[in-house]
Amino acid sequence: MQVNAISKIPLPSARAWHERLGHASNSVVKLFLKRFVPSANANDWQDFFCESCAFSKSVKQGNAPATNIKISEPLDLLVSDVIGPFDKDPEGNRFILTLRDHASTYTFTAALKSRADVLGKILFWVKFLFNLLHKYPARFRSDNAGGYSGRLARELSTFGVEWIPTEPYRPDQNGEAERVNRTIGDMARTMLHSSKLPATLWSYAYSCATHVHNRLPNKRVAPMTPMERLFNIQPNPSQLFLFGARAIVHVPQERRTKLDARATECILLTYPKSGKGWTFLNVPSRRIFTSTSAIFPNYQHLPIATNTKKGDVAFILNHLRLGEVATGSIHQEQMAATNALPLVADIDNPCTIRQALKSKFSEHWRTAAEAELQQFDERGVWEAVNPTPNMKKPGIDCSDVYAPTASLNSLRLLLALKVKFNLHMAGFDVNAAYLYSPIEEDVFVQAPVELRPEFAGKVMKLKKALYGTKQAARCWWQYSRSIMESLGFHGDEIEPSIYLFKRHGVFVVVWVHVDDGIVLSNSVNALDSFKTKLTMKLKLNWSDCVDKIVGLNIHMGPGVLEISQPLLTTQLLDDYPRPVRDQFTTLPDSPFVTNEGCPLDQTRYQSVLGSLMYLSLGSRPDITYAVNLLARFSSNPGQLHWEGLDHLIGYLRRHQHQPLIYDGKEQGLSLWTDANWGGEHERSTSGFMVKAFGNLVAWGSKRQHVVAMSTCASEYVALVEGTQLMAYIRLVAEPLLSHLPLTIHCDNKAAIMIAEDNLSKKRTRYLDRAFYFVNDFVRQFNVKLHWTPTAMQHADVLTKPLGRVKMKKARESLNLGTTGITLGGDVRSVADQT
Repeated sequence: MQVNAISKIPLPSARAWHERLGHASNSVVKLFLKRFVPSANANDWQDFFCESCAFSKSVKQGNAPATNIKISEPLDLLVSDVIGPFDKDPEGNRFILTLRDHASTYTFTAALKSRADVLGKILFWVKFLFNLLHKYPARFRSDNAGGYSGRLARELSTFGVEWIPTEPYRPDQNGEAERVNRTIGDMARTMLHSSKLPATLWSYAYSCATHVHNRLPNKRVAPMTPMERLFNIQPNPSQLFLFGARAIVHVPQERRTKLDARATECILLTYPKSGKGWTFLNVPSRRIFTSTSAIFPNYQHLPIATNTKKGDVAFILNHLRLGEVATGSIHQEQMAATNALPLVADIDNPCTIRQALKSKFSEHWRTAAEAELQQFDERGVWEAVNPTPNMKKPGIDCSDVYAPTASLNSLRLLLALKVKFNLHMAGFDVNAAYLYSPIEEDVFVQAPVELRPEFAGKVMKLKKALYGTKQAARCWWQYSRSIMESLGFHGDEIEPSIYLFKRHGVFVVVWVHVDDGIVLSNSVNALDSFKTKLTMKLKLNWSDCVDKIVGLNIHMGPGVLEISQPLLTTQLLDDYPRPVRDQFTTLPDSPFVTNEGCPLDQTRYQSVLGSLMYLSLGSRPDITYAVNLLARFSSNPGQLHWEGLDHLIGYLRRHQHQPLIYDGKEQGLSLWTDANWGGEHERSTSGFMVKAFGNLVAWGSKRQHVVAMSTCASEYVALVEGTQLMAYIRLVAEPLLSHLPLTIHCDNKAAIMIAEDNLSKKRTRYLDRAFYFVNDFVRQFNVKLHWTPTAMQHADVLTKPLGRVKMKKARESLNLGTTGITLGGDVRSVADQT
């Protein structure tokens, strides 16, 4: 009935039927008319253009005219893209940058910490290709992401490279780069999954996949490989092994003793950029390094094909796996790696209590949170109140937040006193210290209703300083100071976190760094009495044998004490991203100049220097000058500065176990000052150190703030800066020692004359302010000034790079040596011999 009814209606135009049927496609409309409107004649159909469909159904189309760009020869066109972000790898990288030469299909990849690093890496590759092929790329194509636009376009133009950006939201216009991402990504993902290694090693899997990909033929360059097409170098299949393969790697003689094994078991991660050797992971130490001397036991009996005929990824991966080579022993080794590495990618730390209670570790989070809330209840940290409109806004209405802490210089001074006078010592740390501290401001925080439903609709007003509040550290310092004063102690004027009790020849001195501290006394009874009284006021953990404080390890023996930082040193050496050689000196002979180009891995450079800085401040004065010099270039490090850092790490590796030794065999305080005249921007470098009873307690190396006109002036400025340090140490020690002989050692007689004689200042008038300070200090405290030959100047190591022989003498003068306490022998009998 419906068909007959429709057939009797005059046939509308094709456009009318198209609109009547909901703007269906022409083919659908014709099919409908053929079946349900028999009277419609297909020959009467007239094509039309529907403007409404054009607006509503628009899709991306490649309407651009064909390009005339020549892309048949290597370096005619480079394409690039960025993949990520990923979870951080062991080096903190989160992105992969890819760069492919269109004609040869040769691909570069690099792991980056941020997109801001794209510029430096692209320019490096462009210069690298020019150095090898004597030709710059003609064109460079990428998308319009922030890492590529702007400065990169300008920099490429200086080399005559034309940048061809794609249209916004058109990744298909950079299809080759997208295809590279997929190809390399598929290989890396498969390698990582097959190896059973942690997901955090993704960057090494990408590097390994790229290395293999460049050695495989493909349709565009077959029967050649990308490496042959671009560099005319044939791949060596005998050097290709499975990602994650078990290897026995030779240990250099310099890194083992006579009784150590000559090789260690490792896991193959990738291939170094130099093309020589392999990059391995040593599981026990979590150290990643490069070596050219290795054996792969599971591949010794299996031949490797010398001719590759197929180019698809699946075939190549299966070929490299060599059947069932991945035996159970390999899997066990790789599972051990999984357990040993910090698997950041496998565990997501929750940001809120709600996320924590919904995670698979919810019971552990709940237990920890309940324990913390119980402490809050016990100490009256907060109270529930009704919210009001006038409550403070986040981050404002804070008063003072500064909280002083005791310095490392004062800590070493107290340890020197302990050795010299055989004082009794104990250590402590305060449990949840901040929760003791009353808070003056009205601070409100959200209630943990997930754990305390009765707080719903309430906010918590803090009565004590909670962790995370800006004033918490100062509140704790004020509270701890009030406790010490209630026990009869008074705070030091110079070091507010040092407290002294002194009566009838008995003294107790307390050194506090936030919630950790040490106590020294010349009386066991006084020390025990203090421990009892303090325990009544605070919940503490006491230790009668102090072996660690603020990252410093302390080992004590009869009449001797050693200070070292083995954990930081080992971590530095294990985490350093570049291969290094053992060195006898701290810096190379070549001078450093300012880098005019792009910074080279600035973030990692600064991170390594930060760790070295704390090491030099804590127990390694021998590297102080080198660290300070390299730090001057931290805002824009170049290859030369990285090589200097490599050299310093190599020195640290050779002289890794060099604790600072205290024996207390001398008397009084002695200052050693030195300077090298001239230097960077004609400004000299001062070096100074203070010894208490022959033990090094404070030191410094700094570029002078004035331009010295002579060696005398530079030595005198160093004398001034060293005297300021000595004055500070004397003030800290003065409450404990009534009379402390002071001696200054300087290797410049003219500077000594100026310091002793008011009439000898004609050529140093521009140093008048410093002159009056030094001369007044020398006269007031009857300081003895001694001329010391340059060869015997202990502070020389703080002013300039030294050679191998002088460096050894410097370590001896600093009392740096190998450990002897644990061997039960004399420390001097096992002194440094290198």
